[in-house]
Amino acid sequence: THTHTQLPDCAREMELLAWSGVAIGDAEMCKVEAAMRQLAAQHPELKSLRFFGKMLALDNDYYVAEGEQTAPDEFPPAGLANPYHPQRRELDKAIHHNKLKYYVCVYPGAAWTALPNVRAQQLQEVEKTKKLLTGSLSAAVSSYPPFPGETEAELLRAKIALVASQTVLSPNGYFKEVPPDPEAKRLLPSIQAAADWAPPEDKAALLTPANWTRHYPAIPDRDEVPEDFAPDEEGKWPELEPEAWPLRPIEEVEGKPTWFVRQCGSHYRALAPVALYSLEFPGAVVVAQGGRFCSFYHGWGNRETFNTYTPSMDITMVMPPVCKDDKYRVHVPPPAESEEGAPPPEVPPPYPQEGWKVYNEEQEDLHVQMKTEWPELQAAEGAAGGGPPPE
Repeated sequence: THTHTQLPDCAREMELLAWSGVAIGDAEMCKVEAAMRQLAAQHPELKSLRFFGKMLALDNDYYVAEGEQTAPDEFPPAGLANPYHPQRRELDKAIHHNKLKYYVCVYPGAAWTALPNVRAQQLQEVEKTKKLLTGSLSAAVSSYPPFPGETEAELLRAKIALVASQTVLSPNGYFKEVPPDPEAKRLLPSIQAAADWAPPEDKAALLTPANWTRHYPAIPDRDEVPEDFAPDEEGKWPELEPEAWPLRPIEEVEGKPTWFVRQCGSHYRALAPVALYSLEFPGAVVVAQGGRFCSFYHGWGNRETFNTYTPSMDITMVMPPVCKDDKYRVHVPPPAESEEGAPPPEVPPPYPQEGWKVYNEEQEDLHVQMKTEWPELQAAEGAAGGGPPPE
């Protein structure tokens, strides 16, 4: 079937990935390539299609295919004049993510299912939802904090966006940022491959994480609406800058590296591939050889924190709300009132100074307490009065 969708050479990519040790095997990859060709024939509107990886689940794993669209297929509803309207910002802030369309199937040859478009709030909350997938797209999502989505299909789409934003890499300079140009009918910033890029002459340069770039859309930040943001006298709202698509370097977390790099093979190092392994998302790998490189993911979709996971505590869980009818009373003794110039009232000593009592067996605990506190009392009162502690 004729299609204009660009497909990568899956066999060559699997050959590269085999050097890293993170792959699905040649036979399985042949089945995946055939299934992707079938998907490309069903969706000729896609610019390109690639195998993203495999999301692990409890019952059925998800094979994930990533398609690039010429433009997002969902826009905010008409009639929302306020640029900060929640329904408008939910799609505006995720517009670059929704330019990528993801399809999943439970095994190569099964029917592909398109995942729904992601929302900005889902992107911001998905990292707090550390949950294993079940393998059923229609399964309800129950978690704490609550995930802003109803089914596992929405959670899976948000997890893919999170993993891709952190683990899909390219060598420095391979992509360049393209600003918006209304005259060229390009209203949103984007990226494109640089025509003058060439592999670094020093092969060891790819062994340094600083020479790699994250080029997928980043997780959007939360909005901070200015206090003076309002329409003008004519009722027109100010225009907001379109959502940026920056190229971002690899960053360390708390002074620790997030990627491990090694050269595959001990012989012919000048030609040996370079593999990068993500320490944040185990199962994410990038392999490069010369001018060829590819990214692949095979994991559960959760960020590794190397600590025992504890769900974040909401204020309502730490301190439950108190009913307005409940009254809490605390007894505060009134201060002693004394006339001006009068000597302060005498405070009796904690124990009598003369004639220590002889405790009986029922008061043995007081006897022990007296023997324990006697040195402190003797030091405090100057050892002038009183007799020895009771025997």
